[in-house]
Amino acid sequence: NRYGAAACTGHGEMAMRCATAHSVVLYMKMGMTLEAALLESMNDLKSLGGISAGGTNIMALDRAGNPSAATNMEGATFIYM
Repeated sequence: NRYGAAACTGHGEMAMRCATAHSVVLYMKMGMTLEAALLESMNDLKSLGGISAGGTNIMALDRAGNPSAATNMEGATFIYM
């Protein structure tokens, strides 16, 4: 609750290798906005070659409960309730 929350779906091997969900929350702890934290985490995946493989999604909330998501699949959307 202090910084936010994140979860990943898709290519789990890359998300685990990069500790992607943890990175999103860490970047928010460092003061980044949720959108900036998601973008930086996707850049982390890209640096390992994981983003070119496709199929990685990150869903996250900031500490105020505002949702956002990032994906490397062209045309993908996300829905929340």
